[in-house]
Amino acid sequence: MQVSKGMEYSSLEAAYLEEAVQAARFELFALRAQKDGRPRAAAFLRAVVQAKNVHAKKALMQLRGRIGATPDNMSEAEAMLGALPERFSELVNEAEGAPQSLLSQFLKTSMNHKARMGRLDKDADEPFHVCTVCGFIAEGDIPGRCPVCQALPEKFETESADAT
Repeated sequence: MQVSKGMEYSSLEAAYLEEAVQAARFELFALRAQKDGRPRAAAFLRAVVQAKNVHAKKALMQLRGRIGATPDNMSEAEAMLGALPERFSELVNEAEGAPQSLLSQFLKTSMNHKARMGRLDKDADEPFHVCTVCGFIAEGDIPGRCPVCQALPEKFETESADAT
């Protein structure tokens, strides 16, 4: 399975990704079945979501033992974050309408993540605030409005170095 150009995955990583993606799709199927007046079908589809999430978590736990040292992980994370803006830019150009708008938001937030990674150790005591609407990451103070999606401050969740 290839999620992004140039990224290859081991069979365990591919299984994790497949189960996670299927869980998300089955969740959408369940919502539609409920809307269409099929509560029994919706219940079954939600059960499949739970099962898929169990599979994904088990694969993730196996992968956890294969994660390298933090310097290696940070280097890989930087490379991954560096490749995302170009990939999302390609996807934005291929899309139209609402998907293009969503992918533009992904592009803006991926550029934000790449920039934050480049200054990770600057202002090391400042917390990070994640917009739960679009994924934008702010440092220090929560913005009055998200610069990407205009979400209000209460839509941000905080991550700090002292949190466990």
